[in-house]
Amino acid sequence: MELLKHWHPVIESNRLKKKPISVNLCGKEIVLFRTLGDEVGALYNRCCHRGMRLSCGWVEGEEIVCPYHGWKYTSCGNVFSPGTPKLDLSVSSFTAIERYGVIWIKSADSTATFPDFNVEDYLSAGVLTHEIQAPLEFVLDNFSEIEHTPTTHTYFGYSSEGISKVETNVKTKDNSVSVNNKGIQQYLPWIVQKLFFNVHSGDWFFDNWETFFSPVYSIYDQFWVDPVTDQPRKLRLKLVMFFIPITETQTRIMMFVCASPVVNKFIFQLLGKPVVRFFINYELIKDKRILENIADREISLSQMRLGRFDRVLAENRKRINRLYRGETHQSTV
Repeated sequence: MELLKHWHPVIESNRLKKKPISVNLCGKEIVLFRTLGDEVGALYNRCCHRGMRLSCGWVEGEEIVCPYHGWKYTSCGNVFSPGTPKLDLSVSSFTAIERYGVIWIKSADSTATFPDFNVEDYLSAGVLTHEIQAPLEFVLDNFSEIEHTPTTHTYFGYSSEGISKVETNVKTKDNSVSVNNKGIQQYLPWIVQKLFFNVHSGDWFFDNWETFFSPVYSIYDQFWVDPVTDQPRKLRLKLVMFFIPITETQTRIMMFVCASPVVNKFIFQLLGKPVVRFFINYELIKDKRILENIADREISLSQMRLGRFDRVLAENRKRINRLYRGETHQSTV
């Protein structure tokens, strides 16, 4: 399957312990298991013998055991039948690695490049995951424009009065699309301003990102500038969001949340991390609710009446079709 050749994050590493776990990805059910040697295996969640889910089984040494008839599978897909030991069988497998605290997989025969992202100068606030009942394109649309922020978001974004004055700029490359936005930060309650290290209502809010398409993910750079002194505030966020199709109508978002080191690492882990996670997760839930209440699930843009913030949608769709889905013809978007 074309989509499975790309690297996809599937679950946080600490969730996979001794018991195998089933995950859904691109319309397929996949089993993950951790061997005695701490290697992560990933196979289609189906025994090639009689179709039993391997996730119902267990791990013995370096192999996962089917609970139905005891057939064993290595992480490379080699199969051993206790009842017919001379059978020479193998099944398709996935390459699995652990990075950034998450398990990633791709089809074993793929040569796709891993989507490394540089967050070395930031402190990690962890990973936020949500499953949204909406197609991949719709979800990416939402996180590729800021016109919805006055009505959808409480804290991050621009006001209804100021949205028409937001400066937005789209730049395209063969394999990515960048959007830069500059506008006035919407109203923030006093306590939120303090919790966000003196970010103020009325600050210049810069919300910039670049989206890539193998797999589909965006790297957001968000920061605030004092409009009087033209000096940046201490807080700067780097958010790396992956858009992962579970089925044609369901998408998982996985966001790696990072913040500039405005305090030392210990204080950040104790106080800053929970604050940052709470507010970003709060806003993601609002995005999820909006997306799941869109009436028309037809992903084509041809019937939509689009505004100046929506040019990026068409640019994204073209690259999703070509780079992610592997379509050789150019679809009309």
